[in-house]
Amino acid sequence: MSSLLEARHIRKIYSGGGGLFTSESETVAVDDFSLEINDDRPSFITIAGESGSGKTTIARMMQGVISPSSGEVLYKGMTLEGLSAVEVKSFRRDVQAIFQDPFEVYNPFYKVDHILTTPMKKFGLAESPDHARSQIEIALETVGLNPDETLGRYPHQLSGGQRQRITIARALLLKPKLIVADEPVSMVDASLRASILENMYKLYSEFNISFIYITHDLTTAYQVSKDIVVLYRGKVAESGPVEEVIKSPKHPYTQQLISSIPLPKPGSKWLEQEIKENDVDNYDVESEDLASQTTKRHANWNYIVKRLSLFLAVIISAASLNFFVPRLGSGRDPIREKLGQLAASGGLRQDGIEAMVKAYQEKFGLDKPLYIQYLNFLGDTLSFDLGYSLANYPARVSQMIGNAIPWTIGLMLVSVLIGFALGTLIGALSAWPNAPPIIRKLAIPFMAQSAIPPYLLGLIVLYVLGLKLELFPLSGGYSPGMLATPSIEFYLDVLHHSVLPALAIVLQAVGFWALGMRGMMITASGEDFVTLAEANGLRNRTIFFRYGLRNALLPQFTALGLSLANVVAGQVIVEVIFAYPGIGTVLFQAIQASDYTVINGVVLFLILSIGLVTMLMDFLYPLLDPRISHQRDE
Repeated sequence: MSSLLEARHIRKIYSGGGGLFTSESETVAVDDFSLEINDDRPSFITIAGESGSGKTTIARMMQGVISPSSGEVLYKGMTLEGLSAVEVKSFRRDVQAIFQDPFEVYNPFYKVDHILTTPMKKFGLAESPDHARSQIEIALETVGLNPDETLGRYPHQLSGGQRQRITIARALLLKPKLIVADEPVSMVDASLRASILENMYKLYSEFNISFIYITHDLTTAYQVSKDIVVLYRGKVAESGPVEEVIKSPKHPYTQQLISSIPLPKPGSKWLEQEIKENDVDNYDVESEDLASQTTKRHANWNYIVKRLSLFLAVIISAASLNFFVPRLGSGRDPIREKLGQLAASGGLRQDGIEAMVKAYQEKFGLDKPLYIQYLNFLGDTLSFDLGYSLANYPARVSQMIGNAIPWTIGLMLVSVLIGFALGTLIGALSAWPNAPPIIRKLAIPFMAQSAIPPYLLGLIVLYVLGLKLELFPLSGGYSPGMLATPSIEFYLDVLHHSVLPALAIVLQAVGFWALGMRGMMITASGEDFVTLAEANGLRNRTIFFRYGLRNALLPQFTALGLSLANVVAGQVIVEVIFAYPGIGTVLFQAIQASDYTVINGVVLFLILSIGLVTMLMDFLYPLLDPRISHQRDE
C-alpha cells in the first residue's frame, strides 16, 4: 500500500521564557509521534487527549504549517521541506483542514463566497464562473445548507454551525484525500455537533476521504472513528482500533479519560449512544433559519442626530474650558502688558496708558462681568467670529490662523502620512514570519527611536544636517527676500526649508507606527484565516497584504484619524525650534503674550478638527469594517 502522508518519529520543542536574569526553558509539545495515512484506502483516525497534550501541534505539523524539531513528515514519500512548487500545490489540494474556531477561519473583510471561490480558482477546479457556482451549490447542499441563504453574506451574518458547514463544503469542493479536522465541533452549540459529525462521516463513507479527527471528546471519537491514538503529555499513551481501546483500555490515563465522561442518562452507558441524523434536525434547521432571515437595513437617523449632538456638546464643553482656564490661571492683563511694552520702547506716553487700557477693555468687552464675557464668547464661537488679537490689534484672529494653517497642514499632513505609511509597513514586515531578515532587523532601531520626542530629533537633525553639513536652512518657512508668489521657485524654496522639521516629525512617527503595527500584525499572522489562505496555495505577498496587513490596519486607521485631527495644532515645539510660520508658532507667541482671543481661536480649531475627524471616523468605519453598521434592521 502506498503512503499519502506519514509522520516519522516527529518531535516538537518550543523554547521561550528566557529573560535578562532567567535562562531559556524548553517545552516538549510532541515526543516521538508516528502515523501513516494510506493513499489507496480511506481511514478515520482520532487523535485524542486533554488540552496541552500536543494534538493541535501534531495537526499543524502534518499540514505543513510548522516544522518538527526532529523527525520528518512525508508526502508521498517526500519530505514537506523538499517539495517543489508543483508538489506543494498538489499537497495543498490533497491535505486540507477543518479548523476548531468557526469564527476565526474567515477573513472578516470578505463574504463567505470567498472561502469557496478562492481554492477553485487557485487549483483550476472550474471551467467557467457558472460551473464554479454550480459546484459550490452542490457542495453546500451536500452539507445541508441552502445556497440562496448562505452565499453573498459576511461571516458575522451566519451562525457558528453554518460557518463550520461551509468549511466542510470547501473541503469537499477540493476533493482532497485527507482532511485534518482540529476539534471541529468544540466551539459550536451542542445541538449542531451531531449534524457536523454526520457531514464529516458522510465525506469519509461516500467520498472516500480520510480523516484525522483531533478531539478531547471520547464519545464522538467512538461514534465516528475507526482507530484512535490517545496522547498524554505529548507521547502516545495508547493506540489501536477504537472498539478495543475504548472498551478495554490498558493505560491508566485512557482509563481515567473514559471514567470521567458524564452519563447522558442515569443508569445508561455512553457507549450505547449513537449519532442519529434526525435527533437534532428540527432544532438545527430552526435555529439556522433564524440566523439566515433576510433583513432590510435603513439609515439610523437617531444615531446620526445623537452623534451630531454629542459633537456639538463636546465643542461647547471644550470651548468653555478654553475660556475659563487662561482667565482664572495667571491674572495677567494682556492689554496692559502690550501697552506697557509700547511705552517702554518709547512708542507711547506713560500718562496715557490707563485711559487706553480702559478704552480697549470696553472695546473687547473685558470690562464686563465674567459670565457676560462667557455668554458673548459662546455666541461668537458658534458663529465662528473669533474677534481681534489683543496683542496684535487690529489683526483679526481668523486672519492670523488662516495665514498659518496652510504652513502647518502642508508640513504636518505630509509628514504624518509618510510616517504612517513607512512605520506601518516596517512594523508589519518585522512581525511577518516570511519577511526578509534584513527588514526584521531594521525595525529594531526605528522602534527604539519612537521613545525620542520630535523636538529632540529636531535639535539633532538641525545640528547635523543644518549646522554641520549645511545641507538645509536652519529656520524659517522660506528664504529672506523671497517673494511669496505662486511660482515654482518659491515652492521649491519652501520645500527646501521644510525638510528638517518634516524629517524630525517623520523619524519619530515611523517608530511610533511601527511599534503599534508590529503587535497587531503578530496577532493577525496567527489567525486561522491566514493558515487557511496558505492551505489555498495563495502567494505569500497576497496573504501578507490581503489577510495580514488589512486586518491589522483597523486600529492603525483609528489612531491615524486622531493624528490627522492634531494636524491643525501642529508640532508646537518643532515649529518653534525651526521658526516655522505655522499654527504652533502662532499659539506659542499667543501664550507668551496672554493673547486670549488668539489662544481661544487656535484651540477652537484644534477642538473642531479632533471632534470632526472623530465623528467622520465613526461614520466611515462601516466602510472599513463590514462587521460594523450604524444602520437599523427591519
